[in-house]
Amino acid sequence: MTTNPDELADLIELASSLAQQDEYGIRAIEANRRIIELWPGGLDARNRLARCHLFAGDLEEARRVYTATLAIAPADQIARNGLREIDQRQSGLAAGGRSSAGSAAPAVDHSEMVAPDSRLGRALDGLATDPADMVDALLHVENQLRRKDLEWIRDMDETAAGFRSFTGFTPRQREVIRDIYRRYFPRRTR
Repeated sequence: MTTNPDELADLIELASSLAQQDEYGIRAIEANRRIIELWPGGLDARNRLARCHLFAGDLEEARRVYTATLAIAPADQIARNGLREIDQRQSGLAAGGRSSAGSAAPAVDHSEMVAPDSRLGRALDGLATDPADMVDALLHVENQLRRKDLEWIRDMDETAAGFRSFTGFTPRQREVIRDIYRRYFPRRTR
């Protein structure tokens, strides 16, 4: 197959841009697959493709891609870390965590001691109903959030803190907070 250098360069630019924006959907999957077709040794494309599957909740496909990357480059630290993340997610699900099919919920570690019956403890178990509690739970694990989600939640928290008498989030803000919260904290049973 003849490789078109312009097509490859354009695809690499697109895939890199999507990854920087934390966009791991179908466009990113297709761009990275095409890069791999054109340049089978492209480790960055392979790792981005695996990350897309990881965010889509397709852990087995992510594992397959990371493993194929390590077959080409056994020392690739990104692929090694990706496999470790998959193992952690799978062990978390086996230990009683619940994830809906196709969920893009990253594994959130909140093992730090928090009273289970406190508002924060209940929120960390996926049981929050108040958007303010949801924001608190998300900020509690902020180092594990996607960049865009963290920025949005921080903006909401700062907006709320800026009002002397906070009257609550708008309906649209509540909806987005709930969506982000459910992504990271699927409801658990105690």
